[in-house]
Amino acid sequence: MRYFIDEVTGPDKPKPEHSSLNKLTGKERELLQLLAEGKSTKEAARILHVGVKTVDARRRDLMKKLDRYTIAELTKIAIIEGLTSLEC
Repeated sequence: MRYFIDEVTGPDKPKPEHSSLNKLTGKERELLQLLAEGKSTKEAARILHVGVKTVDARRRDLMKKLDRYTIAELTKIAIIEGLTSLEC
């Protein structure tokens, strides 16, 4: 775990020049943040005032756009891009 934290948040870690978040809609970005913060699909649906199936569809879309297919990979991107932090 420490390796992952150091790898993602190291002080010399440069920000990517072209943010992968530019590919996402505002709603996808919001969902990415919630998922990275550990919210379940049901919790995210309640917070976003949408149905569970809508959250599932948006998650599928953002995973496809980012070419990442696990919540862990999405969380790593959210942290690297500054969308969330390890202190949430």
